[in-house]
Amino acid sequence: MFEPPADMSLPEMERNLLEFWKREEIFRRSVEQGEGRPQFTFYEGPPTANGVPHWGHVLTRVAKDVFLRFHTMCGRFVPRRSG
Repeated sequence: MFEPPADMSLPEMERNLLEFWKREEIFRRSVEQGEGRPQFTFYEGPPTANGVPHWGHVLTRVAKDVFLRFHTMCGRFVPRRSG
């Protein structure tokens, strides 16, 4: 069974990873890499079409994110625009 090192801090690792993504502009670069490739367009409605946001909106946001990431990994250009 895997035993993590005693000095391992998952919150610190996540902060370091987020800082790396920010510093290296990973998200922006991932979108730019798709330019010129076949485009995948995903039209979504307003984020709170049914009123005040609540925990039930999480599932639809996750599903939308999964579709966009999947098509990006398949080599399509997926511009991100909310609304």
